[in-house]
Amino acid sequence: MTTKRALKAAAEPLAIAYSLIPLGLIDVPADRLRQPDADWVHVIGKSMAESGQLQPIRVTPAEDGRYELVFGLARLLAARELGWASVDAGIVEAEALDDQHKRLAHIFENLIRHDLKALDRAIALAEMKRIHEALYPETKNGGDRKSKQWLSDQNAKLAVWSFSQEATEKTGFSERAIFRAVAIAEGLTPASLERLRGSAFDNDQAGLSILAELTHGLQAAVLDIVLAEKPRASSIADALILARGGKLASAAEKRFASLADSLSRFKPAERAQIFALHEDEVLAWAEKRLVELGRA
Repeated sequence: MTTKRALKAAAEPLAIAYSLIPLGLIDVPADRLRQPDADWVHVIGKSMAESGQLQPIRVTPAEDGRYELVFGLARLLAARELGWASVDAGIVEAEALDDQHKRLAHIFENLIRHDLKALDRAIALAEMKRIHEALYPETKNGGDRKSKQWLSDQNAKLAVWSFSQEATEKTGFSERAIFRAVAIAEGLTPASLERLRGSAFDNDQAGLSILAELTHGLQAAVLDIVLAEKPRASSIADALILARGGKLASAAEKRFASLADSLSRFKPAERAQIFALHEDEVLAWAEKRLVELGRA
């Protein structure tokens, strides 16, 4: 299924019934690929204790009046840790999940089982975010407030919260890593994405992050420099300097800048030790400097 068709299918609303379900009636699938980090469960629990359960977990009916978890394991474990009797859950029939979650399952499998390059990981997580928001439109809904801007802001926060929780639970990546990756995929133009695939920079996350923050024109200019038959720069950062009309520092200038930066980080007593190792040179330089200043 192409991404466009998958998103169209995902956009079809699910029939969801919301209810408080006793924790003892919810089973976690035995074949779940990854368990959430215990520290993350504790963080989620602290938030739930302070603010309540902001986002329902998702379950599907099972036999004998029980339910099987679809997503929200960290929230489920946090509720157990807090000693809650029940959790807020969205109930959806298993038949409705097959086609709509097929693409997400494929993305999860790739993210978990394969050592993806930074660019491919960013694209996968961004697609996961798009499909998630289409599958769960309730993450964008809010209550009545006087300010439409307030409502828009709260909806955006809830959508981000919902996606980040599921992505963290499913993939094991930190929230920060997920948002950095998504920012890369959403910031790069389609043309930039195409040019970067298979290049020497498709696993350079730092460089990709720099590139994603640039205007479309600057992205193209930077890639022209680093992807040329004879590149004028070996890094995205250096290519950006050239694209903006700057001049790259020579090897000697880079060494000097690095040394000066390192020296400034030493404590006075440590710098004194370095000067003592080069005492003759330091004294000769000082005498010459005094002559230049007319103080000798």
